[in-house]
Amino acid sequence: MTVKCVRRFAAGLSILVFLVMITAAGCDRAPAKSAPELAVWREKYEQLVEQYEADFQHRLEEIKKLKAEKKQLDGAVSALTKRLAAAKERARVPEAAESEALLKEKEKEKEKDRQIETLLDEVRRLKTKLSVAGVPAAPDEDKQASAATGAAQAQLVLLAARMMDANLDEAALMVLEQAVKAGSEHPWVLLQLGNFHGDVGDNENAAQWYERAAEAVERDPDTPGRLAAKIYNNYGATLVALGKPEGALPWYEKAVEIDERYATVYFNRGMLYDKHLDDAEKAVGSYRRHVELGGGHGITARNAILKLQEDGRPDEEPEAEEP
Repeated sequence: MTVKCVRRFAAGLSILVFLVMITAAGCDRAPAKSAPELAVWREKYEQLVEQYEADFQHRLEEIKKLKAEKKQLDGAVSALTKRLAAAKERARVPEAAESEALLKEKEKEKEKDRQIETLLDEVRRLKTKLSVAGVPAAPDEDKQASAATGAAQAQLVLLAARMMDANLDEAALMVLEQAVKAGSEHPWVLLQLGNFHGDVGDNENAAQWYERAAEAVERDPDTPGRLAAKIYNNYGATLVALGKPEGALPWYEKAVEIDERYATVYFNRGMLYDKHLDDAEKAVGSYRRHVELGGGHGITARNAILKLQEDGRPDEEPEAEEP
């Protein structure tokens, strides 16, 4: 009921009461009311009007209250609608982003598969060349066959390097093994084969490849010093992992002799003196040299030095720890 309707209802009711009073006073030729009686009727009329006025105000307050509640409900509904729309939008955005990321990942996989297939085609082509080069030839053709074989081996090595740069380790391993089957004894190839086996914990095979690489270095005096030092160092570290620390020291010494600035070997030699050969003075010396060369285990080396000094081996002033 609207406010206008309530007002009309109250006004109409007042008029109706007034007419009833007049009718009651004049119908059936009733005798005229005395002054006290009229006063009583007037009082009843006023009470009735007051009652309906109070009812009107009560109704008006209820209407205001309902309007306020409706306004709050409308606001709540609007807020919930906005939140629902936002939630749906958020749900769509990750879904779209996830779908896009999935497509990119699949495209990367396809590209990687294409790279592998291209490289495998090159491997097959090189294998064909090697097969042709390996066919018995006349004496005057031996040099050409040897040159073709060497070229194919070199291309296999370069191909393996490209695969490693592209993080295609399994394919690179296969190519390196193929290069060895083709007769390659390049120290770098043998080193990488040792690294592959060492990375998966196959220290027995790793040691065999490192030993073979060391032998290749001995046969080739033109092997770069850092490459030879890495081979000697890795061979020594693998012997330690196999429980043969006494066999590691000569290889560490050869690595230091051929490349005195190769920091890694000093750390490994320090660990050998510290943990296996019980020579604290030489351990500290090797650790210090590793730190001086800016090796990657500087903090560990410094801590090892401090521990040796705390244990009283040897009696030297500790150095400040690396920040």
